[in-house]
Amino acid sequence: MSIFSENLKRFRNAHNFSMDELVNRLNSKFSIRFTKTTYARWESGETSPSIDHASAIANFFNVTLDEMNGNSSLEVSKNEHKNIETIAAHIDEDVTEEELETIKNYIEFIKSSRKK
Repeated sequence: MSIFSENLKRFRNAHNFSMDELVNRLNSKFSIRFTKTTYARWESGETSPSIDHASAIANFFNVTLDEMNGNSSLEVSKNEHKNIETIAAHIDEDVTEEELETIKNYIEFIKSSRKK
């Protein structure tokens, strides 16, 4: 079983969808066709979806294809970016966009120096 197929099942179960219900929702939202039989084969890891089908599924669950494939480094990067935005949100309102960008870049510089 691939990471993609494991995540497919995990996301479906996290939303409490049966396969029938998920396939129906996908068919109503996207212009490409999904069938329960084919979806079940993807979830079991027997076959893999086309890029169009995989993209639609990722879009439906509001994740990226990289996240569907288990690329956790992207999640770490995304979380680090959120932390920077949180810090930046607490800076006085009289800071210009350019100054704010400089602050964000400095935070990234400090973090990258620490990793060496």
